[in-house]
Amino acid sequence: MPSKLTRKELEETLKTLETEAMERKRVQEELSVVYDALNSSVSGVIITNHEGKITYVNPAFLRIFEYEDKRELLNKNAAMLFATDEVRKFSDVQAIIDETKGETEEFEAHRKEGWNDFSCGGFVLERD
Repeated sequence: MPSKLTRKELEETLKTLETEAMERKRVQEELSVVYDALNSSVSGVIITNHEGKITYVNPAFLRIFEYEDKRELLNKNAAMLFATDEVRKFSDVQAIIDETKGETEEFEAHRKEGWNDFSCGGFVLERD
């Protein structure tokens, strides 16, 4: 049978829980601000996981690349947007960025209905 906590232990536990709840609320508010900024940006934003699967696109990205719904892109490999002779799969994108020491690299990108007439860039790969 578990032992009873003393009043002091209960007070310390309550204080710890209150501190954790306040921190969780602060982080949620911060994430909400970032999410709102991404969604209202005029710049197209795409986020992928380490395998190159698309996990997020903002409304501007959809508009720029002529997609109607993010579900057309989510869980697909980002390389499909950048497939050229130089870039065939996401690991090729990673290799190009690694060569440039993680700096922004420009790629031609594929719209839903054909190649665009401008370059896009702004890749940032999460590092472990």
